[in-house]
Amino acid sequence: MNCYVLYCQRFKIENLCHTFNTKKGIEAFIPLMEKHIHSTNEIVLKPLFPNYLFIKTKMNQIEFDTFLLLMKEEKNGVINERRKKWCY
Repeated sequence: MNCYVLYCQRFKIENLCHTFNTKKGIEAFIPLMEKHIHSTNEIVLKPLFPNYLFIKTKMNQIEFDTFLLLMKEEKNGVINERRKKWCY
């Protein structure tokens, strides 16, 4: 399994995550962390890496790059791909 990281516009990242998850063989996610707010004593979920979308897939780098190019309008909001590949 390969992981890729996309840097995205803040207000479009949720929509992009949903769009990528509708594609076969791709799992997109935004890592979240719990943050305790002392003044209200509540716990909220915040992005661990703001503006970053993580994608897990079996595609290699060339296949993933081609996939991104073919998405055209669907990937509106993706600023760029962080090119270092992370593997599990």
